[in-house]
Amino acid sequence: MYSAEINRNQRACLLLLIDQSYSMSEPWAGTGKSKADQLALSVNNILGNAVLLCSKGDDRIFDYFEVGVIGYGSDVRPVLHGSDHGNPLLPIGEVARNPKRTDQLMQKIPDGVGGFLETTTVNPV
Repeated sequence: MYSAEINRNQRACLLLLIDQSYSMSEPWAGTGKSKADQLALSVNNILGNAVLLCSKGDDRIFDYFEVGVIGYGSDVRPVLHGSDHGNPLLPIGEVARNPKRTDQLMQKIPDGVGGFLETTTVNPV
């Protein structure tokens, strides 16, 4: 099995290929959401986890990854916010600092005594 050290001088490439064909508008397994919505959620989770892997518990994000998201359907093109045909890969720090938008989500967190509290969290998209 191939292995290599990943660091700021020897970055890894995280490249996601995303189906953007008409079939992605179909419902996903009775969830009430489309395949495209579920895929977008998964991509956001992958990118969020990649950011966490590159952070040291504070606001610093080390560029251990170059990230690209390529959409295909009627055409093939970079679809990650901030990327383009000339620059399809972005450092993970740039992805983290420049989300397309942020959504506010309600989340239930344990209150420490067996119950839950609802709190609003900001989720980069």
